[in-house]
Amino acid sequence: MKINPVFALIISACAVMMLMAGGCITKIPSLPVLSGESGKITLTNEISGERVLLTEFERSAYMIDDKENLTILMVKGTFRNPTEALTIRMFWKPIPSQTPIDETATNATLHYVTFGQNELGQRTVGVYSGAGFLYIYNDVGGRKLSAGIWQANIRLSDSTEGFSNRLNETVMTGKLVAIRNDDDFSRALYSVNLAVNNALGYPRFIMNEWKPNLQLAAAGPIVFLGE
Repeated sequence: MKINPVFALIISACAVMMLMAGGCITKIPSLPVLSGESGKITLTNEISGERVLLTEFERSAYMIDDKENLTILMVKGTFRNPTEALTIRMFWKPIPSQTPIDETATNATLHYVTFGQNELGQRTVGVYSGAGFLYIYNDVGGRKLSAGIWQANIRLSDSTEGFSNRLNETVMTGKLVAIRNDDDFSRALYSVNLAVNNALGYPRFIMNEWKPNLQLAAAGPIVFLGE
């Protein structure tokens, strides 16, 4: 049965509104903090070469879906109250010593999210999107994944009114470590998406091909135990 795309969009919005409205509470285990650091990224102005941001993430998770797509979520703060977040989706895997690397190569899409506060004390958010190269340092599928980000060009794609864009025309590089957590990953991503949606005031999903899980929406707010 073919689903009308307008109907699908309405269902997506309803799912988010149901989660915002509340209901029963779904409890899941907290995801690990990797000794206070799970990754470092640097953002550099691609024209001047000046470093404009150096930041660290505290929490991480990754999963592999049934199509063997790799998705990584990095968060500064907590999953339910992030101050920064980064999602990476890799759509082909480089093979050491066999896959050519050049300046135009990309194998991953990225969304970098930064939260702030305006003069009225209201939460602001900026969503930066782009593509780059993700290089895997160890075997995908194990408990801990090590990877590097290379030549990821990002641009501001969505933001709240009055958001200060300090990262225009920037290139992201860095290294990260993520813990595999197929069971709780979707809920963690949903929680970060909710923080973005609440700040923007409308649905804005921060992962390509993300589909709303109506069962999660109906379950109500998510609580991460230990946070």
